[in-house]
Amino acid sequence: MWGMPHPASDHSPASAMLKLSLGRLARDAAGRLYSPAMRERSARLGAAGPRTETLSAVAVADKTVSNLLERAFEQVDLSLAQVKALGIIRHLGGSGAQMRVIAMACNVTPRTTTGVIDGLEAAGLVERVPDPHDRRAVIARLTPEGERRLEAAVALQVQISERLLAGFDDEERDQLRHLCLRLVEAATMEAHQ
Repeated sequence: MWGMPHPASDHSPASAMLKLSLGRLARDAAGRLYSPAMRERSARLGAAGPRTETLSAVAVADKTVSNLLERAFEQVDLSLAQVKALGIIRHLGGSGAQMRVIAMACNVTPRTTTGVIDGLEAAGLVERVPDPHDRRAVIARLTPEGERRLEAAVALQVQISERLLAGFDDEERDQLRHLCLRLVEAATMEAHQ
């Protein structure tokens, strides 16, 4: 139905910027990947060290995967932000979700959420209805077309996940998930100090 972009065939401006940012990857004495260009830039900025390098690698990985998903979701005429919003609305049940709840779940401002929902509504993927429990609030609810497009986006995401993680064994995938979530916990605690 829809073709899948392959990470290795990406010649987009984002890919070119990433290559410029990372340069050619190398392996350290333990055989682990690192970016000499990223290491050199960190040193020039006076921020050299394994922790800075690790956080930079996480940021690059996040941006790279997000860009890949953004491109894939174009095949179903959705953005990554729209897929996240549709997923949150579905997760919160058939009755829909208030805009502020969608914003909190997507970790964006209510104004950003309003723009995303405006686009989804214009495309016929969500409808706004009054909240029966709060006369001041509005609920966004998926339409049948919104359900269909979300299903297509989820299928694309599953395919990409399978391809990206195919070279990782079960232990590596579990460890990657665990480490990412530990970083989320640490960042959340840091934000609340």
